[in-house]
Amino acid sequence: MMMYLKNCLNVFLHTNVLIFTTVGGGCCRKYDRPEYLCRNLIKSGQSNRCTCETADTKKSEEMNKYFDKEQALFEEWKRRVLENQPEADFAPDGMLYRGSIEFNEDGVGYKPRPLGKAAEQWDAAPKRLLILTKDLNDNEGGWDIRYDTGRVYDAGKFVVRTSHLRFYSNLTLWAYALLDASEGNPIDVFDMTPSWDELREYYETAPIARVNCKKTVGSEKCLNAVLRKHLETYGDLLQEQIALYDADIILCCGGSDLIKDFIKEKYLPDLEAVEGTDWMYFSRSTNKLVVNSYHPSYMGCSPEKIYESMMWGMKKFLEQFPTFTKSDR
Repeated sequence: MMMYLKNCLNVFLHTNVLIFTTVGGGCCRKYDRPEYLCRNLIKSGQSNRCTCETADTKKSEEMNKYFDKEQALFEEWKRRVLENQPEADFAPDGMLYRGSIEFNEDGVGYKPRPLGKAAEQWDAAPKRLLILTKDLNDNEGGWDIRYDTGRVYDAGKFVVRTSHLRFYSNLTLWAYALLDASEGNPIDVFDMTPSWDELREYYETAPIARVNCKKTVGSEKCLNAVLRKHLETYGDLLQEQIALYDADIILCCGGSDLIKDFIKEKYLPDLEAVEGTDWMYFSRSTNKLVVNSYHPSYMGCSPEKIYESMMWGMKKFLEQFPTFTKSDR
C-alpha cells in the first residue's frame, strides 16, 4: 500500500510541473484534476479552494462538506502531533473515497482514487458504518486511508486481485455483514457468506468511513498504553471527527475496550450493553449501535468463530431493537 502512496505523490508532483509550464487556464473539474491543482486557482494566486465559473457550486459544497472538515481537523491534529513528536509520520483517514478506480497507464498499480460521490452516497445511505482501528501499521510510512480499496496494489499488469490478508478478509466480511443485517436482511452462516472478491467489491462501494484513533504511523503492534495516551492527548479532535460522520454503526476494532469506552465517555454517554451479548452496545437516544470487536488481524480465534460470535450478538441486538433496521433518513 505504501507503493500506492508513493505513486500518488509522483502523480501530484508531475501534475504540478504541468500546471506551471502549460500555457492557458483549465478548470480542475473539466480536466478531472484535484481542486488544489486547478490551473486557474494557481494562476490567480489564491490559497482557497477552486472557484472556477464552470464549477457547479452547489454540488461542490455538497461533495466537500465532509472532506473540508476532515482537512481542517487534520491540519490542527498534525500541528499538535508535530509539537509532541517532530519526527512522527501523520496518516489521514476518514470517509472512503468512491471515485472510479483506474490502473496506471502501464497497467501496474492504481491512480489516486478521487473522492467521487462519497458524500452524496453517505447522506443517502439507510445505514452507514464507521470503523475505528488503533493505528496504521506500515513499516514503509503513512498513506491516506481514504484511498483504501482492499486490493493488492501490484498484482500484475491490469490484474485485479483481492487482498487475502486476514485484516482485509475479516474487515470486509464484518462490514458487509453488519450493514446487510442492519437493513433487515437475514444473517448468513459463515459458509454462505459472499466470496472474498464479492466482499472486496462491496467494501469499495458501501457507505464506510475508516478512522484510526492514533494518527501517527505505528509498527507491528500498538500497545494499549500508547493508544490510551493518544486518546487522552487528541481525544477532542477524535471526538469531533467521529461526530462529523454521524454513523449508525460504529465498529471498534481492538484496544481491549479502550475505543468502546472512549465512545461512551466522549460521544454516546447513554451507551449500554445489549443483554445477552458482550459484543453489542446501544445508545437509545441516538439509535446508534457500537460493536466491540477484536482487531481484524487477531489470530487468537478463527475467522469463522469471530464472525459467528459477532453475528450472534447482532441477532440478539435486532431481536431486542427491531426498529433499528428502519432508516431514520
